[in-house]
Amino acid sequence: MAIRGLRSEVIRTINRGDFAAAVPLSEKLLDLVAEEELRTHYGDYFEIPAQLYNAVGDLEKAEKYTIITLDELRGYGTPGAEDEVKIDKFTSLLESIRARRRDEETGEGQDDQGNMRSAI
Repeated sequence: MAIRGLRSEVIRTINRGDFAAAVPLSEKLLDLVAEEELRTHYGDYFEIPAQLYNAVGDLEKAEKYTIITLDELRGYGTPGAEDEVKIDKFTSLLESIRARRRDEETGEGQDDQGNMRSAI
């Protein structure tokens, strides 16, 4: 199955630490899942680009896919502890992304050495 093979390739690429190369692969994976109308599995596939875009620093897309992931988990997820853990994880990720985006907009946050900086 093309989806299974592509998902494996995405995971192998992530495991190599090549997040930038994994991003377009994960987008292609989402396209295939939508094309095959695999609605029940669609939410699982949004988790990958949410985390990848966060890892490569594309906070706008990370936020977009994190919101979609949360919507999918809440709307179509299986009630239970596993999905509650995922909801908590992606809620925390969304809060972190939004805080980092605010810091970028105001010029606050940390510099390359981890020192706090401010807009003043």
